[in-house]
Amino acid sequence: MSQNPTPEPRPNPPPRPAARRHLRRLAATWMGLVLGAVMTLSALILWHLVRRGRLLRENLDPPRVVRWEAIDPTDRNPEPPPP
Repeated sequence: MSQNPTPEPRPNPPPRPAARRHLRRLAATWMGLVLGAVMTLSALILWHLVRRGRLLRENLDPPRVVRWEAIDPTDRNPEPPPP
């Protein structure tokens, strides 16, 4: 069984300055578009949550008055119940 030796890697061609500029500009444009999309979606989500909260608050009834019965502190059992 013979094994093929791994081929030697080819040297990378020297980068062309015009191609590097084009690639850099393309990457910057792509990152700007992604950042803009994320910011736009974040703003829409925040706007939606604020709007929904306001609509929910508008439809709520006014708070009711709740009266609690007075609890006598001597009614409490200071000892825990037996296990």
